[in-house]
Amino acid sequence: MKFLSSQRVRIALLVLSIVVIAVAIVFFVNQDLGSADQYASVASFFVGLAGLAVAVWSLVTARQPGSTVTFGHADVVQTERNAIANYQKTVNLNGSEERRG
Repeated sequence: MKFLSSQRVRIALLVLSIVVIAVAIVFFVNQDLGSADQYASVASFFVGLAGLAVAVWSLVTARQPGSTVTFGHADVVQTERNAIANYQKTVNLNGSEERRG
């Protein structure tokens, strides 16, 4: 994701998010409770739909050939010299495993 690695893009997205949230707050404050509830229901549908799209996109890009999945923790094991070693287990998508440490 080279696009999102730029500091300028991150700042622009942050500012855009703050502006959208501020506009939404002002909009909902000026609505009666019934209308605000209906608008919030529609907005939550689109937020959920966007979340589903991001999840599917993430799943598709993670399953590309050559991709690896690294577990988010390091296991502590005892070696034959009674030393403690940390390693990270990486599982390739073809089912083979690697241990680094």
